[in-house]
Amino acid sequence: HRIQAFNAESEKIDWVFMKDLAPGDLIYKSAQQPLNIDTNSEDFEKGWLIGVITGDGCVSRHGNSIKVCGSDFEQHRHYVNLIYKYFNITHKAKRSSKKAADVNVSNTVLRKWYESYIEGELCYFKKLRKLDHSLEFLAGFVSGLMETDGSKENITLANKTLIEQIGQILSI
Repeated sequence: HRIQAFNAESEKIDWVFMKDLAPGDLIYKSAQQPLNIDTNSEDFEKGWLIGVITGDGCVSRHGNSIKVCGSDFEQHRHYVNLIYKYFNITHKAKRSSKKAADVNVSNTVLRKWYESYIEGELCYFKKLRKLDHSLEFLAGFVSGLMETDGSKENITLANKTLIEQIGQILSI
């Protein structure tokens, strides 16, 4: 019988005979049941915030600010509502065109909170510090990242480590 497993030599997923598997090999399995994710939970919403900031944000350590740029005003209004809900930060999304908005928030607590989840300053180096979060948080993270750097069909990242992490999250 063959199953899908990660091939370390080719760095791809291959069909492998079970007799050829060794202890520690990574295999892929499908979920037995659809995941039941509460998209209104605190974990999902905070994961979504981290995903949006990672996708379309930049963090300034000198000014303690986080700037999120994007093309969807409703997304930014949701972002602003969540940072108020969880951090009591009042801010408005500023329209940069009829459909686009930018949000720049100078707040040390928000910046330090974000950096407690993400390491790496430039887009090429950003990654989650760890992957052992709740399914709701991880689903929120992927959702926020997809809304900023993806679409329903694909995700576009120039960061190999983050791409690998997304693969690990999706395999869960």
